[in-house]
Amino acid sequence: MLLLEQKIDTALIVGGGKIAARKLIKLLEGSANVTLIAPEISPEIRNFSKEKSLSICQRKFEDSDIGNQDLVVAATNSKTLNVHISELCRSRKINVNVVDNHDLSTVYFPAVFKKGKLSVGVSTFGAAPGFAKAMKEKLADFVSENDIALLDRYDASAIIDRSLTNRKSTHIILVAIAL
Repeated sequence: MLLLEQKIDTALIVGGGKIAARKLIKLLEGSANVTLIAPEISPEIRNFSKEKSLSICQRKFEDSDIGNQDLVVAATNSKTLNVHISELCRSRKINVNVVDNHDLSTVYFPAVFKKGKLSVGVSTFGAAPGFAKAMKEKLADFVSENDIALLDRYDASAIIDRSLTNRKSTHIILVAIAL
């Protein structure tokens, strides 16, 4: 697995349901300009209609909608359409997330928690999003405010030496820290 920080300026979401709404929230939090296209738009998505960085088009997807997006999310109920969107994006070297198919995706949305300078993402690559969310919450509970204070004062090796190794635990924890 590779964590790559890339600014997403423009994103397209194809689909208007609950999963599309969750992806929309994450993209808006990241300051992306998002276009959402779907023949039917859920109330959750309509609640965001006043966001300046969101354009909602209530219609069917057209191939030309892909344009030069930084990221495309295929969140439709049609496996055939999701495959088609993935193929279009891959042929144009555009990052794509197909919400129900890991193999068709080039990027994933992990369950993320942030405390101070620490960000931790957990992914099952679409196999069990609920499990990833539960693991994220367990990990968030594991990280104490003292750990975050240590991160603010010391380098990563100090945190590992002083904090994680003093815990009585049978779990192995892998932590990636970007400062």
